[in-house]
Amino acid sequence: MTEESPQNMCVHSTFLSLPVDAISEVCLYLSPNDAIILSRTCSVLHLLINTLHNVWKVYCRRVWFLTGPCSADSWYLEFLNYMSEWGEYKDCYTDVKKSWDLIYQKLRLSNKNPDLIFHPAASEALLSETEERLKSKLPTSYRCFLRFHNGQIETENCSLFGTELHFYHITDRGCFVLPARDLGS
Repeated sequence: MTEESPQNMCVHSTFLSLPVDAISEVCLYLSPNDAIILSRTCSVLHLLINTLHNVWKVYCRRVWFLTGPCSADSWYLEFLNYMSEWGEYKDCYTDVKKSWDLIYQKLRLSNKNPDLIFHPAASEALLSETEERLKSKLPTSYRCFLRFHNGQIETENCSLFGTELHFYHITDRGCFVLPARDLGS
């Protein structure tokens, strides 16, 4: 095991001597990834950073756009749960989530149930299979979009926001299925 240099030990002990509120404030200037890296530098920081619930709550709201109560045992675990499920999309997740939330809000104001209008989320497996069939990668933001809902369900008079109806979605039988319809010759 290598010994720490006196200079590193001095910085380390000085940082740890700060009040917990001050360390929390410092962590809020870090990205969640940097906070995790910092927590790996020593066992004291690991324990401290992983229990800064206010910091992880801010990270959950900033990165995953979580607005409700924590569903895990801690905000740190909540962050890790979302990271394991949505980590590939962390750079676009908030924008896509905000867009879907806006769509839900507008539909509910029109007394429409989004669950009756959209297909359920596409699985990672289905998206990967689709990319293999296409021999091309889908854009990350579009994959994230499909992870929320896999297109609109075809129903009578159910266009969103007065647009022409086009019902695209991915299936396990084909890519981006557009149901056959008589469009009139």
